[in-house]
Amino acid sequence: MSERIKTAIVLAGGFGTRLQSVVSDVPKPMAQVAGRPFLEYILDYLIHFGFTEVVLSTGHLSEVVSDYFGEQYRSMTVKYAAETDPLGTGGAILNSFRFTDAQNALVLNGDSFLDAPLDEVLNNDRLMDCDGLIVLRQMPNPDRFGTVRLGTTGLVEEFEEKKPGLDSGLINAGIYILNRSVLEHFGLTGRFSIEEDFFKPHISEVKIAGFVTDGYFIDIGIPEEYDRAQSDFKTFRYS
Repeated sequence: MSERIKTAIVLAGGFGTRLQSVVSDVPKPMAQVAGRPFLEYILDYLIHFGFTEVVLSTGHLSEVVSDYFGEQYRSMTVKYAAETDPLGTGGAILNSFRFTDAQNALVLNGDSFLDAPLDEVLNNDRLMDCDGLIVLRQMPNPDRFGTVRLGTTGLVEEFEEKKPGLDSGLINAGIYILNRSVLEHFGLTGRFSIEEDFFKPHISEVKIAGFVTDGYFIDIGIPEEYDRAQSDFKTFRYS
């Protein structure tokens, strides 16, 4: 991965099941947060770090997203990979690669935000000899998450199941740098999970670097976090 990555894939097809009491007429990433769709903050964040193209993987109420952003948002070209049937995280990523010429892309979720230093992520030396990268976050009491074991060489070695009682651990923060040919190599098609069907069973066959950060994190799919976002995003340093 020698070239500077300028393309992002954002998984923006969430139903927002847990937010139905407050968000029922838009996809979860389009939920209003401090007066703006949450997805708009994510695109501002990507533009700040030099991304010029984004593929939005949409599903539920996809036209709400495309009608709002159109084909251009600020300096960024916007493309859409609309799903007629849910494809899972892995299927959505592979489908999104069909709408760009890029071989490598930054992938992130449209309903959560991690303030990772993307300039450091994109310039990570390990990308030169690795098949991809996962951003990991040090999390206190990671009971509701599985954890990730990082080797001394900086490569991800194992995805561990949830372990109650841990004081802290590294979790998969849902931000990846992925190569389309590496994904295609394993013959995964249709609906599949990037975590369960690609990373976990194949981690010993690929070289995936880990980038650890303790940056601000929020998942608006959780009602309490959605409420917290209304205050936190009143000031957003990437706008």
